[in-house]
Amino acid sequence: MVAFQLGSREGLILGLRYVECTSCAIQGLVLFKKLHPGHRIQGIQSCISIAVKYIHDRQTPDTKYGCWGICYTYGTWFAVEALVACGKTYYNSPTLRKAYEFLLSKQLPDGGWGESYLTSVNKEYINLDGNRSNLVQTSWALISLMKA
Repeated sequence: MVAFQLGSREGLILGLRYVECTSCAIQGLVLFKKLHPGHRIQGIQSCISIAVKYIHDRQTPDTKYGCWGICYTYGTWFAVEALVACGKTYYNSPTLRKAYEFLLSKQLPDGGWGESYLTSVNKEYINLDGNRSNLVQTSWALISLMKA
């Protein structure tokens, strides 16, 4: 699954891969299958399978996802959404289980999550100064944990 962007001057289309965009494509295809169950069954399932493999393959050895923004909480949320849309659960998917455990490992003493923007810059998980929780990241983590 590839997310496309228009190049700035040349007007070229560049294929850039991201878990977040791939997740959205998977979710869209799964919904399309439900709305149009007889349409291009094999082609759509093939695309979903390739995209799910990409989600599995992009999980880092320390079990996180992410490329942009407050990347690891955000990216893990998107990966979980995609896997759950395809019928994966905590009990039948080691990848989903690792994502779940990653999120739990980052929970702060106050019960929330708070990832710094420096995570994206440094490519390692960094808490907000003072180990503060953030409402948005706590929401992303809780949605992921409940879905998984």
